[in-house]
Amino acid sequence: MMNFEIQLDIPDIDHPFMICEKNLEQAIALPDDFINEIELYREAFKLGCTVGHSIYDMLYLIISRRNNGTLLTMDEKLAKTAIKCSIQVVNNY
Repeated sequence: MMNFEIQLDIPDIDHPFMICEKNLEQAIALPDDFINEIELYREAFKLGCTVGHSIYDMLYLIISRRNNGTLLTMDEKLAKTAIKCSIQVVNNY
């Protein structure tokens, strides 16, 4: 009887969501803070009109900026806007 052992060399390819998956545990461990978005609407509306994004997207961007945080997004357009606004971004586009 002959034994054959096959080894496959599969490269470590980053799946599109691997960066997010790697940071998931850290994100889950973050404290939850309630932020009253009414305070942010005017700034979000103004910034959204300026850069061509929805107010909803701009709320996340503004909260990241105000808290000196990092924006975690898979939205390429939002990531590029955040970078232009000097906000750190984690993405994989």
